[in-house]
Amino acid sequence: MSLRRAVRPGLAGLLLLLWLLCGQSRAGAPRYDPLSRIQRPPVAGVAYVTAAGATGQIADGDQLRPGYSFSVIFRPHRAADFYHPLYAWNTALVLQVDKQGGGPASILSADVGLRHYLADMRPLAAHRAVFLGFGAGISHVEWEPRRGAAGAADNISFLAEVGLEWNLDPALVLVGKGQYRLYHRGGHDHSGWSLHAGAGFPLPF
Repeated sequence: MSLRRAVRPGLAGLLLLLWLLCGQSRAGAPRYDPLSRIQRPPVAGVAYVTAAGATGQIADGDQLRPGYSFSVIFRPHRAADFYHPLYAWNTALVLQVDKQGGGPASILSADVGLRHYLADMRPLAAHRAVFLGFGAGISHVEWEPRRGAAGAADNISFLAEVGLEWNLDPALVLVGKGQYRLYHRGGHDHSGWSLHAGAGFPLPF
């Protein structure tokens, strides 16, 4: 089996393992009612804006290529302002712009995702947690005339991520993650994996 064919089953097994670990962490965590609007503290929640460098490979690409991503992370307390059960679920809302690839194939995406933490990140003083996330976005892909004419297209893509958020102090967060994006449309496979490392600061509002 080639490395490329082994990546997807390997990622699926890793996501299943993390999902099981997530269930174990929930067993010992405080119970919150997703329908309740009064279990959150009265103070405002926190959101971070982050920037990350990345490296990865696209299925139709030729080699490892650098990339980047920018994200706004609404931690569970702040995410509940958009959809209040997210606080009970210990889940963040993430908005992301992600650019990967180059040369024969590239993909630029604007995503919306949910990031579930395996440690309690609801308190404002939360320190660090491993997370598991899923999302979807609108992607713009481009390809060079390696097999036919050059071109571009726009369509929906899906992503899964596994990583760590670590607050060195309330004003600085480090983020490291692995991401897999699924985009296979019109005979062009821009699916691929990437590794991201970056840092962020709280939004001032």
